[in-house]
Amino acid sequence: MPTNPTDAEPTPKRLPSAVVLLGWVSFLADVSSEMVYPLIPMFVVGVLGASATTLGGIEGAAALIVAFVTAWAGFRSDRHRQRVPYVRIGYGLPVVGKSLMALAFAWPMVLAGRLIDRLGKGLRASPRDALIADAAGPTIRGRAFGFHRAMDTAGAMVGVLLAAGLLWWFTGSPTESAVTASAHDAGWAFRVVFAISAALV
Repeated sequence: MPTNPTDAEPTPKRLPSAVVLLGWVSFLADVSSEMVYPLIPMFVVGVLGASATTLGGIEGAAALIVAFVTAWAGFRSDRHRQRVPYVRIGYGLPVVGKSLMALAFAWPMVLAGRLIDRLGKGLRASPRDALIADAAGPTIRGRAFGFHRAMDTAGAMVGVLLAAGLLWWFTGSPTESAVTASAHDAGWAFRVVFAISAALV
């Protein structure tokens, strides 16, 4: 008689399809997010003419909303045993947020876009992790979360490289200083990158 309850369960050779699907969704979501995040300082300060203090306030508010909403969404999804609606809304809101940033003509629009985008991240994070835990049995739970984290990290790397490549292609400049110096002239390039990122979510 096994002393560990997981000893009685055979270890599946493949991850559940739900785990694989969520991994690819997270990959695309991180590609989208990391296409935008590194460009926000140049866009807000260089194109829209906001101050560094304003930029700090935008990012601080974005981080704050993620912290509060992540805890709230996890509690609510446990209480009502509903995961999927939070995940769907959480992956849908960034489309609205990034589209708003692509259309921004003043920094408050970037603030609104960032808050909507981060609201989506907060809503989906805990319920998504719970879905992975529910889909993967105890014998493969570590592998399931490892796969998801790997896809998440790979998406972030691809997003940064894709944003850099697109900006270089559009502006003809590989360096941040050169892009920043001509940011007013290259504002359209930032908006195109934001629009492409919205389409990838």
